[in-house]
Amino acid sequence: MKAKNKIVRLRKKFPLLPSNQIAQQVGVSRQYVSIILQKNSLPTSAPRRKNLKDCPQCHFLHRRRGKFCSAECHFKYTQIAVSCAFCHVKFYRTRQLIDTKARLGYHQIYCSRTCYYRGQRDGLNNVY
Repeated sequence: MKAKNKIVRLRKKFPLLPSNQIAQQVGVSRQYVSIILQKNSLPTSAPRRKNLKDCPQCHFLHRRRGKFCSAECHFKYTQIAVSCAFCHVKFYRTRQLIDTKARLGYHQIYCSRTCYYRGQRDGLNNVY
């Protein structure tokens, strides 16, 4: 494989790898790596890691102020789709509430008090 192809492939596969390490791995000069990256419209310098954050939902590196890269990732991480143990209706509950109830020993999730009482009446134990 040609050095040009190796350089482009390394930059795309490892965007945080500095140009001097790419040059060492391929066996060319740092200036040559910079020229090849410019010709292929790729960033010549790796972004600083201290400015980047890892999104806990999609694991995308971002520079946003918050913990998540987008509002969609925030919703997917905090709101979990579950179904009622009695009526099987799908709805969302927060991750924090589900974790807390699991630690307390509850195994069933209900959408309302009505389903909760009906589940107790029908014999579903360890209700939520």
